[in-house]
Amino acid sequence: MKPLVTLRTVPRTVVVGAWCVAGLLVMMVGGSFTEALFSRVGYPGAGWGGVPVTFDLAGKRAALDQLAAQGTLEVFGWVQVVDVTIIVGTLLFFTALSVLAYRAQPPGGWLDRLGRRTTAAFMLAPTADAVENLTALVLIAGRPRPLTVLSLANSLATLAKTVLFIGGWVALTVLLLAAALRATATWAR
Repeated sequence: MKPLVTLRTVPRTVVVGAWCVAGLLVMMVGGSFTEALFSRVGYPGAGWGGVPVTFDLAGKRAALDQLAAQGTLEVFGWVQVVDVTIIVGTLLFFTALSVLAYRAQPPGGWLDRLGRRTTAAFMLAPTADAVENLTALVLIAGRPRPLTVLSLANSLATLAKTVLFIGGWVALTVLLLAAALRATATWAR
C-alpha cells in the first residue's frame, strides 16, 4: 500500500515554507533568550542587536577588561554560544523566504538574478555571524592579550554580516513588492 503523502507529493513551496516557519520560531525563541542574556552583560556602547562594529583593538581590550571587572565576561562568552540559535534561525528563515520570493519571479530576468543573489547573501550573513562569534570566543579566552589579527577578523566578520543582512533585506523587499505587484495585476484582470 502506498502512503498518501510523500515528499514527492508535497509541493516544494510547502517544504520551503515549513523551513521558513521553523526558522522564524527558532530565531524568535533563541533571539529572546540571547537578548535577555546579553542585557545582563553590560557591554560598553552596545545597543539592541549586540556589540558595535569597531576596528579599535585597544577599545576591544578595554571593553573586555571592563566586563572582567564587572564579573560579566563569562556571561558574554555564553551569549556568543547561545547566539547560535539566532544564526540558525536567520539562516533558515531568510534563506527560505528569499527562495520563495525569487521563485515567484519570472525566470531569467533581473529579478531572478536579484533573487539568487539575495539567497546567497542570506546564506553568507549567518556564516559571517558564526565567524564573528567564534573569533569573539577566542578573543575572550585570549584575554588579557587578544591577537590583533583575530580582532581584525572579528571586526571584518561583524561588518560583513551587517552589510550582507542589510543588502539582503533591501533586495528581499524589492522581490516581495515585485511579487505582490504581479499578483495584484493578475488578480485585477
